[in-house]
Amino acid sequence: ARRVQPAVRLQHARGQEVNRNLAKIYHPDKVQQVSDPVKKKELKAKWTEIVRAYETLTVAEKFQNW
Repeated sequence: ARRVQPAVRLQHARGQEVNRNLAKIYHPDKVQQVSDPVKKKELKAKWTEIVRAYETLTVAEKFQNW
C-alpha cells in the first residue's frame, strides 16, 4: 500500500470540509425554495459538480489519479 503524504491528507481534509459547506448551500432541498427556473437550473448544475468533487475526494482510486 502506498503511503499518503501528510500534506496530501491535509489537502484532502480541507477539500472535504469545503465540500460539506458547499453542500449546505447547494443541496437540492434548498434549491426547491428558489422560484426562478434559470437560477434553479444553475444551482442543480452546481450541486452535480459538488457531488463529483466529493466522489473524487472520497474514492481512493479517483483521489490518487487527481
